[in-house]
Amino acid sequence: MRLQLQKFNVKHVDFADQTAFDDGILHINKDELKALLEEDGRFSRFDIELAHPGESVRILQVADIIQPRARRDGGDFPGILSHTGTIKGNGITDVLNGAAVVLIDECGNNCGVTHDAVGNTIDMNGPGAEISTFGKTCNICLIPYAAESVDITEDDFKIACKVAGLKAAVYLAQACKNLEPDEVEVYELPPTAEASKGMEHLPKVVYIFNMYRYYLKDEFAIYGRTYSWFPSVFMHPNEFFDGAVVNPYLNANGPSPATIDTYTIQNHPVIKELYRRHGKELCFLGVIPTVAQLEESSVEMQANVAVKLAMSLGADGIILTKAPGGSPQLDIARVAIKAGELGMKAVLILDDIAARSPDGKFRTNGIMYDDPRASAIVNTGNCSEIVELPSVERTIGHHVDGANGELRRIRIALIGQGGQLGNTHTVEVEY
Repeated sequence: MRLQLQKFNVKHVDFADQTAFDDGILHINKDELKALLEEDGRFSRFDIELAHPGESVRILQVADIIQPRARRDGGDFPGILSHTGTIKGNGITDVLNGAAVVLIDECGNNCGVTHDAVGNTIDMNGPGAEISTFGKTCNICLIPYAAESVDITEDDFKIACKVAGLKAAVYLAQACKNLEPDEVEVYELPPTAEASKGMEHLPKVVYIFNMYRYYLKDEFAIYGRTYSWFPSVFMHPNEFFDGAVVNPYLNANGPSPATIDTYTIQNHPVIKELYRRHGKELCFLGVIPTVAQLEESSVEMQANVAVKLAMSLGADGIILTKAPGGSPQLDIARVAIKAGELGMKAVLILDDIAARSPDGKFRTNGIMYDDPRASAIVNTGNCSEIVELPSVERTIGHHVDGANGELRRIRIALIGQGGQLGNTHTVEVEY
């Protein structure tokens, strides 16, 4: 499969009479975009606001972020906006590089991992912007308002919000359909039987992507279906770049940290790095998605199936990332243990959740797993760190008293700060 990403570098966004991309500027017909989103009768209206890097702006109640992308042949976000049977990861896709659709959640006083009215945030300047991917993107913020008869706590409304975000992302990227891109990225991986030809001397590696279990009833996640439980499957890495997998609503708004979003899946750092090293340091075979489980027997079953698949593919090594939260550490630990028993090396990438008590001392162990059968653990930082944010001139989102003032937020509430998929902005300094 060969996926060509045609990247159009966005330096600024503004509102105009016509949606178009020209010389680094994304012009947006606000009324046209609003009309598209308001076709769904569950909304009374949408507000759309823009935020740029360096502005004194704080975005509140962030539910998800999507990079604007559109396939030249259509078929975007299969099972959600298009037919499920469309094969993803092959063809040409336009990308608005440097732009992001930010979906705001009408969540009342129980928003995001902090379960308050401010919710997950993005600061466009200051320390919050420094540690977040989305403090550096030109953000198109969608603020939904429910129709009078609609209950905003119902799953149906929340799923409708997610669909609106995906629609907006495709609409914006379609502005580039007949243009020449600023740069082109090509991701090509042949069938597994051919992938290692000429690379017999290199270690064969698979990536196991542990996903979040919690989801809304009837919510889409992978090819338009939920994935609370499914046996591990083998997927081509290009599928993740091309809309086959989106972030579950509850990943950013339920009992978990907001450490994964659709934008990051579309730009998956681990998959990109494995591609970069393919043919040089390793032979990249592909991706095995799994789902974090609660019951011990289910954890064991998922690990067994994933390791069996990796072994059947002839893998010498496995890269593992986990779903948000603490218990998924044990899911990927079981995979690492079983892989080690069968002679495959396993490397885990995870953040720690070391929480401080009021006296400033750490009282919670950040990593719950230590076993010699894991070749290495890469720690992407402490997601429970407290970050102090300065006041801002403007907020985007549903109004919250005091949200523009100085805030002390747990790091995981700063969406885009990095973590689970290798998108960390943390480095280790020895002194």
